[in-house]
Amino acid sequence: MSASGNTETSTMRGIPVGVLVEGHTPEQRSPHPFRIPHVFVPFDSSCAALSMLLKGIQSQKADIEHALHQSGAVLLRGFEVLTASDFNDVLEAFGYDNFVYNGRGGHKKAIIGRVVTASELPVHFPIGFHNEMAYQLKTPSKVMFYCDIEPPDGAGGASPIVQGHIVYQRLKKEMPEFLKMVEDKGLTYINTLSNDPSAKDSWQEVLQASTKEEAEKKAREGNNRIEWNQNGTASLFMGPRIGTKFCKSNGRTVWFNSIGATYELMLISPPGEHGISFGDGTPLNEKFLAACNRIMEEEKVAFKWRKGDVLIIDNDAVLHAREPSKPPRKILSALAAN
Repeated sequence: MSASGNTETSTMRGIPVGVLVEGHTPEQRSPHPFRIPHVFVPFDSSCAALSMLLKGIQSQKADIEHALHQSGAVLLRGFEVLTASDFNDVLEAFGYDNFVYNGRGGHKKAIIGRVVTASELPVHFPIGFHNEMAYQLKTPSKVMFYCDIEPPDGAGGASPIVQGHIVYQRLKKEMPEFLKMVEDKGLTYINTLSNDPSAKDSWQEVLQASTKEEAEKKAREGNNRIEWNQNGTASLFMGPRIGTKFCKSNGRTVWFNSIGATYELMLISPPGEHGISFGDGTPLNEKFLAACNRIMEEEKVAFKWRKGDVLIIDNDAVLHAREPSKPPRKILSALAAN
């Protein structure tokens, strides 16, 4: 059956209207009335070619966008997206405006066009749930992932997703006082930056500054502040930032932050290297952090990556994470501004 519900394809200017049809993956969840992720597959083998996918995106973009708005995540599976260059072509076919990645100090590397690595952290490191760049003032509207090398069977390496409105509703029911504090006070993320200019996590690299005065100015411009430590390192306080927001694409209030990712970093990093507080500086109780993670783990969808998969995420509506993996595993990504 096609994405529009028809059992037959029609032809418009020689392009099959039903290149992409609804598919499924066994890990899908079905929170009424929409499944997450919404899966599109080729109508038949002749529609699997990259050229057909690009034409299908153009002719069926409204169907894909509708599915994305309803479920928050769309998976394109079974198409011949074989290289990073192919993935960049898929991105360009959607016509999304570019969102320039400015997460200096983040673990990403440019590949081709608008494509970057999803993370340069070793694959055995987990990454907790987060909305992309929620620690910044400006965030992308969409995140796209591409599976270049799928993890071996049984090796882990999924990129779990969870709908922000479900997390919000769970917190409203189970931890209303904590949720109210997040909404009232916001959140501040704290990173310790090294004093080694050649390091990716140095204050010079993260803030693109050569002097402390310039670093302080750059921090203020991003609604952040920096404190200088006696050992030569710097503590960067990013915030306050919102912890929830109204999601225009689905009309719901959603959980929107990087609490999960920051908490995961706190667990695996030296004490004090990463932290998070309420916007007024009050520390977040570890009990609350663990409870947030538990809820997201309970509500997540984690499908096994296949070579050529393209996952599109509404960054306002859905949080994503990374499970540890055995090598090889290579996931690439791209950001969109609209």
